[in-house]
Amino acid sequence: MAKIKQPTKPYAKIEKGQLIGRVELPLGNGKYKTERNWDVTDEDDAHTWGVLKHLEWKKGGQPEVGDKEMTFEELADWYKEYVLIAPIYDKSGAKVKGLRSWKNQRLLADWLKKYFGHYKLNKITVDILDTYKTKRLTGEIASARRGFENGISITAINREFALMRAMFIRACSPSRKWMDYNPFSDKEAKLINKALERPAKKDTSRRTVARLLARSRKSENPLLHYLLLTLRYTGARPSEIFPFEARPGDGVVREPLTWARVLERDFKTVRIVEYKGAVRSERVVPTSTQLERGLRELWTKNPKAKPTDIIFPFSSCKRSYATLCRSARVEGFWLRHFRTFFNNELADKIDPVRRMALLGHTSIEMNKRYSEIDEQFIKNYRGMTETPIVSVAVN
Repeated sequence: MAKIKQPTKPYAKIEKGQLIGRVELPLGNGKYKTERNWDVTDEDDAHTWGVLKHLEWKKGGQPEVGDKEMTFEELADWYKEYVLIAPIYDKSGAKVKGLRSWKNQRLLADWLKKYFGHYKLNKITVDILDTYKTKRLTGEIASARRGFENGISITAINREFALMRAMFIRACSPSRKWMDYNPFSDKEAKLINKALERPAKKDTSRRTVARLLARSRKSENPLLHYLLLTLRYTGARPSEIFPFEARPGDGVVREPLTWARVLERDFKTVRIVEYKGAVRSERVVPTSTQLERGLRELWTKNPKAKPTDIIFPFSSCKRSYATLCRSARVEGFWLRHFRTFFNNELADKIDPVRRMALLGHTSIEMNKRYSEIDEQFIKNYRGMTETPIVSVAVN
């Protein structure tokens, strides 16, 4: 932890006719907390107790206000302990503290500590950050992840710097004053430049989706075909259909798709349960002819299945899906891209309000993120806007 202002020297004093040990410990706001121990027998015992009490306080306390000697490692440790924590929800289900992605952010903070850990906070300048950025982009600072030996993307750099900026904002706050200046406040430096980010290339055409669905019939995972069929025709998030990336004790609330939510209207609809934090909501998506046929087929194959059973009882299908993509010669098409494809399919067929209801979006801005100009849209658009050329005789 950071250097904490030393308390007054532990000493012994007679109070109410009894020898006690005393020590004053800093609270971090310029005030002190007086601790007493009534069980000491002599002055040496009082001093020993005071030293131990001070060490205990230093281990669990916070850095002093205005401590200019803090290092980045100490700031990162403090930030992990008080900010990068699991989400906490109130009775209504609203998140009041913590982050849903707190584990990934902690890993990112640990990575930044490897390079900046020994720096004093006030010694971290724009030039130091810019040098780090260049080295990361060129691969001079090798990443721990495979495949990034020649440098990482500008998007990854922006995420690292976004975390550092959030940490420095707290360090510069008037209640702490651990830093005099936040280098990310220099607009001319453009340490975080999102204009240079490029979205990942992905082919969400009908041909690609059809090829994946056709080849999934031969997958080693007998449920993969029906899973892709469900994602393709409902536009649901993977976590709403099966226990996507579920881990024991992760604290994430899930309600995967069960047979009861398909059977209630005889395979004509699928009722999807959505969680945002701890807030639960439901939406109903009508099934297409292909999805109805596929779910009926899967139900018939499992005569012992019960309505309460989860249809896709696995938390990951990465290996089987990666094998499928290789055999179909498809790159960069993830499970969540079926949601984008579903939105694009409905773009010229259903009004935005109903499309938002089917996808579970609460704003037009969110729906726009899932809208893309693909080949099918271009073909439909040209068919609607172009008019045939009529030859006119000129005298």
